[in-house]
Formats: sequence, C-alpha cells, structure tokens
Amino acid sequence: MSDVEGSAEHWASDPDRMTIAVRDLDSVIAAVADTHRGAVLKSRGEGDSHFVVFDRPSAGIAAACELQEMRKARRPVDVDLRVRVGVHAGEANPSADDYYGIAVNQAARLRGVAHGGQTVVSSVAAALARGSLSGKVHLKSLGHHRVRDFPKLEEIFQATMLGVDEMFAPLRTGESGTPTMMAITVVDVVNSKDRVVAVRNSDDVITWQREFSAALRRVAQPGEPAVFKFIGDGCLAAFEDPVTAIAFLRDVQVLASEMRVEIRAGVEIGRVELYEGDVAGLAAFVASELCRRAEPGQIVGSRTVVDLTGVSGAAVSLGRSTLRTTANETELFVL
Repeated sequence: MSDVEGSAEHWASDPDRMTIAVRDLDSVIAAVADTHRGAVLKSRGEGDSHFVVFDRPSAGIAAACELQEMRKARRPVDVDLRVRVGVHAGEANPSADDYYGIAVNQAARLRGVAHGGQTVVSSVAAALARGSLSGKVHLKSLGHHRVRDFPKLEEIFQATMLGVDEMFAPLRTGESGTPTMMAITVVDVVNSKDRVVAVRNSDDVITWQREFSAALRRVAQPGEPAVFKFIGDGCLAAFEDPVTAIAFLRDVQVLASEMRVEIRAGVEIGRVELYEGDVAGLAAFVASELCRRAEPGQIVGSRTVVDLTGVSGAAVSLGRSTLRTTANETELFVL
C-alpha cells in the first residue's frame, strides 16, 4: 500500500499540477506492478493512495523499491511527490476486485508509520522475501515497534535498492520497542562438557544438541518471544509479559527433566533494545549473570522480577549481592 505524504498541501497550493503529478504516479505504479506481475486494485483512502497485490512478497518489495527510484527520477511539473509504502504478507479474502482481511488492515497500518520516500516491510514479508532479494534489495532492520492491528511488537525493515542508503526520521509509531521493557531469560545446560566427553561420538553429540535446541524452541513458541536465540547449549528469550517468561522457564525445567539434563536459568526485567533478532541492554547482561550464579535446577531472578510477577510466595531469598554488571547491591531470589 502506498500514499503521498503531505498531499493535501499539494492539492491546496496547485490542484492542476497535482492532478498531472498524480496521473504520472498512477502510470509509474501501474508499470512497476505489471513488471512484477502485480495487480493494482482500487485506491485505499484519498485519490493518491494505491493498493497493489502480488503472488510473492519478494515481488511486492522489489516493485516498491523500483517505484521509489523511478519517483526520484521523474518529477513532473516540479511537484515532488514523496511516496510512503508499506509491504506486508498474509492471507486475504478476495471479493470481486478487492481483498479483505486483517493482513490488508495491517498493510495499511504499516504504511502509516513510514515517511515520504520510505518503504517499510513487515517481519513476515522480509523473512519470506530475503532469499529471493539477495543481491538486489537491502533490508535494514529499524527495530521492534508497536503498530496498530499487529498483535505484538513488530520488527520493521526498511527496503531500498542495493547501494542506496537513505536516512529517515524515526518511524511514526508513537510507541516503539527501542527501548522497551522486556523480561529477559537466559538458560544454560549444566556440565554439558561432561556430557560431550561421555558420549564421545560426535554424531551423537550433534543429535542431542539438535533435539534439545528444537525442544527449547518448541517450548518457547506458545509464549511468542520477541527474541529467541541459541547461546551455546542454551538460549536467550525476551518476552513482553514477565509472567509468560517465568512460565517458559518452568516449562524448560520440565523439559530438562524429561531429557535427563540439568539446566540453570536467570531472568531479569528492564529496558532493552531489540534489533535484528538480538537484544541489547543492561537487563540482558544481568539475566546472563544471574544464570551463571544459579545452582543446577535453579531459576534466579532479581527483586524486580519477584515484585512484578507475583511469585513472592514461592520465591526463596538468596540475600543481597553486588552484581558485576550493575555495581549495585540487589536482593536475589530462587524462583
């Protein structure tokens, strides 16, 4: 979906020139859509907006990038139309010459957070298209943001033709995930080196690691972590809801028992920045340190975690301790 930033001012200042400019924009959009086998449907909103559908997310992203390059090269009658574009992928319900569904609404919301001249892409569209666009289009993560009609923090990407580097103001999301409050969990397998030595067969080690990693991801999935990545033989997962984070760690304890391994874990709540599938911030460092301090089978969290998750009745205080990552004394708990 696309529209023209500040179109009302153009129409008010010179409607005749604006009419010519919009007609030219219509022809450019029709051309790039045709090149990539897209279909231009009815406009959405004001007359300078466009709704185009494609069979493949990569085609939609490539067409949007070509549109921006053609727009910069063509400025009819001295009217600089700054087009903002949102690209999303999802299921939609066809009806006559239109499509309906949540994915359509989400595409419109995505367009609304962009600036004129900018193409923004949802995380699902970027993931599906990345392989096909390699060497053609650059997808740059703009971090995680709260976008209306999306169920959770959404990682948004900026798409440009390869070699084009454009800077824009922060996205118009109102509330972004950079930084945001998250519950960071770190899980580690205890004495994994001993297990590797005992197995001795490299194929068996790989099989065990693969099975355990897949099981960790499966346990994390229901909680929809904003970030989930493997660290050595464990993982780091970031959750919006701290209660969900604790539930995830409880499930990991059950998983470890079933797979006959011992784990330890740390959890902390704080402001972090989510960027390109990673998490940065003090809370991530604290969670890692708490994991290292935990005994086999333990989940260790700070006073903040206990207060915000309501687990005080089941938490056992370890006393106050100074953390290397903060240089401040804080009370730690086994959850």
